[in-house]
Amino acid sequence: ASYSDQGRAILQWIKENHDGDNPTVALLYNDTAFGRSPVEDIKKHGEEIGVKIVDEQVIDVQATEAQSQLLNMKKKNPDYAIIQQTWGATATILKDAKTLGIDTQFIGLNWAAGEGVIDLVGDVAEGYMGILSHAFPYEDLSGMEEIKEYLDSEGKTVDDIDQKFVQGWATSKILVEGIKKAAETTDGEITGEDIRAGLESLTDFDLGGLGANVTFTPDNHAGTDKTRLGKVENGKWVAITDYFSHR
Repeated sequence: ASYSDQGRAILQWIKENHDGDNPTVALLYNDTAFGRSPVEDIKKHGEEIGVKIVDEQVIDVQATEAQSQLLNMKKKNPDYAIIQQTWGATATILKDAKTLGIDTQFIGLNWAAGEGVIDLVGDVAEGYMGILSHAFPYEDLSGMEEIKEYLDSEGKTVDDIDQKFVQGWATSKILVEGIKKAAETTDGEITGEDIRAGLESLTDFDLGGLGANVTFTPDNHAGTDKTRLGKVENGKWVAITDYFSHR
């Protein structure tokens, strides 16, 4: 799912699961195209569903401290704060929030989640929430079986890979399926246009839980707007939703 769809999904989850009325949200992001990209869409969706965005703080992607921004955010006392960052800046935010005693529920988009955040902050990550765009190697999912078979052939196990390996596998699996579809409609001379047409013929392509099922058409290359949410519990990411859409 795009960053915007991830942000919308988080707001939708907040709307449906917040304990009490009128949940409030802050946005923490860096001043890059990556950081800014979902901000306006998140704010618009918040207005549409009645989740109020009460604060925005810009934190450098290479920040080693964020206390001034977090103290400014604390004045607005948001129930939730959505983080659009990489692991390093996210680790800085979580550590400084703990130092300052901020009890806002932080929720990261996909590059602010993953094993790397836990590696950087340890126990500070407990209770942190994030987008789980793809499966973790330790999840019991049908799509993991072929990965395990491959790893076994290489003398490895799921302990040797991480979520980003699974993400790469899922992406390659989609591409291979598109090539297969192209091969079915050509005489063996497969072009890039053939592969594109093959991909555009995929409907609800099942990744076995490695990621959300994907559909492509000539008019829509997004693949999916579905994602999952998870929480860090006992040092591991645990999914708390299935793949869902904000729509």
